[in-house]
Amino acid sequence: MLPPGPAFPAGSPPRLRGRDSFEEWDEPPIAGIRWISELIEIAGGQDVFPELRGRSDARGRVVDPAEVVRRAPQIILASWCGKRVDLEAIRRRPGWESLEAVREGRLYAVPSADILAPGPSLLRGLRTVHDVIPAWMAGEPFKPDITDSETSY
Repeated sequence: MLPPGPAFPAGSPPRLRGRDSFEEWDEPPIAGIRWISELIEIAGGQDVFPELRGRSDARGRVVDPAEVVRRAPQIILASWCGKRVDLEAIRRRPGWESLEAVREGRLYAVPSADILAPGPSLLRGLRTVHDVIPAWMAGEPFKPDITDSETSY
């Protein structure tokens, strides 16, 4: 288990606590499990589906795409277990063009080996999430340092 507490103090201005959505699967969309929500918090973000974090069964974390729009994530992270993330398919979802994350191009694929299995490899996933969120906070573009082959599943 990861240590508790966010990377930034409680009460930080809202700009410093970006709203982040993590997608573990595409059809149907599945929100991230507990440790992914914790990684987002450690990196300084806020999971837009915190109430689902304790549900270990993926069926309990299925989200309606319209609800994602309603919660308006500023960053979207995705790692589809067993297959390559299709960022264009995410961008094309009905209504998602209104999301700040989509409009600003803040959709990121994270290799599943780095984030979907508990263990030491989570440190690589944390590094990716930690690079994305502070770049957003600083108003800087973030270009992942991962090659296409690393995001192939």
